[in-house]
Amino acid sequence: MSEPKKSMSTNAVVFGLLTGFTLILLSVVLFITNKSQSGLQYFGYLILGAGIVIGTMNFRDKYSEGYITYGRSLGMGVLISVFAGILLGIFTYIYIKYLNTGLVEDVIIKARQQWEAQHMTEEQMTVAEKYTRMFLTPAMILILTLVGYVFVGTIISLIASAFIKKDRPPFENVIDQKPA
Repeated sequence: MSEPKKSMSTNAVVFGLLTGFTLILLSVVLFITNKSQSGLQYFGYLILGAGIVIGTMNFRDKYSEGYITYGRSLGMGVLISVFAGILLGIFTYIYIKYLNTGLVEDVIIKARQQWEAQHMTEEQMTVAEKYTRMFLTPAMILILTLVGYVFVGTIISLIASAFIKKDRPPFENVIDQKPA
């Protein structure tokens, strides 16, 4: 018995949520180990890339008869990125707004130390802090997380789709038909 038909959006939701939960797990580990401001956070893009590739190949192989065009592959990757970004953005919003309300202040303190090391004046640091605080609100971080993951996911999808795509042979339907 063959697999039931599955829509692109259903597959994208499933793999987007799986990718999102994996990104949340990474975030929790980084927050617990106090490494959230280190370069390890970029490991999330590898997780996103894996989610895009695995999710798109799953759709191609199980629900699209082993074929997928470049455009559909790209669309699948972007949709997976959207759902993963939404989930991670919501988690980050909740984390900053309710679970770790001092995170923004910690970031500002570290930023001020870096600005002092760069010999910025107090006036320059005050202006920089104002703009930094504007971008560190929970709502802005949710939006920036979503936009960032969709942007990076689109780039990953553009590249991955070139390798994942598998066009249907042009004469497949003609060969399979019996003469009248």
